[in-house]
Amino acid sequence: SDEATRLRNLDAKAEDLRAASDPYLKLAVALSSDLLAQRRETRTRAGKLLTVEPDAIAALKALRASQGKPIYPDANSTLRIAFAEVKGYSPKEGLVATPRTTLTGLFDKVTGEDPFVLPERLRPAFENISPKSPYFVPALGSVPACFLTNGDTTGGNSGSPTLNGQGELVGLNFDRVWENVAGDFGWNADRSRNVNVDIRFALFLMKIEKADALLEEILRTKGTL
Repeated sequence: SDEATRLRNLDAKAEDLRAASDPYLKLAVALSSDLLAQRRETRTRAGKLLTVEPDAIAALKALRASQGKPIYPDANSTLRIAFAEVKGYSPKEGLVATPRTTLTGLFDKVTGEDPFVLPERLRPAFENISPKSPYFVPALGSVPACFLTNGDTTGGNSGSPTLNGQGELVGLNFDRVWENVAGDFGWNADRSRNVNVDIRFALFLMKIEKADALLEEILRTKGTL
């Protein structure tokens, strides 16, 4: 945990690192061969993609041209803004996904087996929350958890802020619904939905987890958002 030691380790010889007694260094040495193999595999895969991606792009251009539409421009490393509205969808006949979920719904789904597991320390905070709490929404009768919007998102948008019409932070984009996994190849008004965590749920969790440093940082930057 000493900074000076970590800096010295950057210039240390491999045999010195292997002989070190520090548990973290022992773990790093034990994983080094696997990590090296993984890096080689990643580079090999990237090299193969260089040969097939041009054909994939050409096919996508042809598809968009047949639809009378241009291909999406390459917006890598640029600021992207997508305009959307909070909206549910019907994934299949007879089923309707409402646009909002709540903490009540999360506990209703708990089975005790992954992925339907919640930390038990959340339960008393949930059961004892006051309707006057800033995280509680009377119209929902609970703490809002997530909401759907029809935004046009892609890989890399996770963590992007979701703003309302007044420019206020209301959520964070983090996923897409299953039916929109292939959304990169075309936005669909009926099933393209991205999933956002409600900022009130995020703040509720920060309070429960006593993430004071994060809360203080949010308060410091509130005036500049």
